[in-house]
Amino acid sequence: MTMTNHYETLGITEQANASEIKAAFKKLAVQYHPDKHGGHPEMEERFKEINEAYQVLSNPYEKARYDLARQFGTTSYTTTSTYSEQPYSYHRPKRPYVDPRINWRENWIATAYAFGFTLIMAIIVMSGIGIKNLIDTKRLEEKLALRRSIFVSVQNDYHKGKVEAALISLNDLGVFGDKESDMKEFKERLYVEFLDKAERSYKKAQYEDAIYYFELIQNYGPRTTYVLQEHLADS
Repeated sequence: MTMTNHYETLGITEQANASEIKAAFKKLAVQYHPDKHGGHPEMEERFKEINEAYQVLSNPYEKARYDLARQFGTTSYTTTSTYSEQPYSYHRPKRPYVDPRINWRENWIATAYAFGFTLIMAIIVMSGIGIKNLIDTKRLEEKLALRRSIFVSVQNDYHKGKVEAALISLNDLGVFGDKESDMKEFKERLYVEFLDKAERSYKKAQYEDAIYYFELIQNYGPRTTYVLQEHLADS
């Protein structure tokens, strides 16, 4: 019994690679599919041969066994594929054989979704940062407004003669910021004025007045100098 030549069945050479084997099978399967010929017995048998040839040649292991059998003239070769062990049946393919191709429309939509998601996340993050900065700015403005109102009270107390109360509130403000240079200058000017009045009172022997101003500087001023301590001792 002559061995079936699967290469001739598919119309290819023995040197055909996997891609060529697959392409030949697709072409013949479409051409001889029984559905295209009303279930004609001859076409069905031809389709079986094409299918069996592809089952053998597309499997590297089965192809190697088949080639060895042909080389040594063995006619008892049988495929280990489950195809020959089961009765043949065929079904109408759900879709024609086509090579996989990139769906550029779906790819573009997926890319657009990814870009849109990234853009939305960036907007959310930037909005969050902007809101935080806005809140921080508002809090700073409220804090500066409160400090400014305290400073106005300090000025009012000082002009009303409530000097010590004014100095206590002024010291409670602590370090002045960049927008509070006038407040800093006011504080410095007060102590320069106190020192000047204390020196003039001391030179005029108005010791009570001198002591009053020297004590203001000592108790509320930024620092107590050696000269100030000496004047207080002499007074």
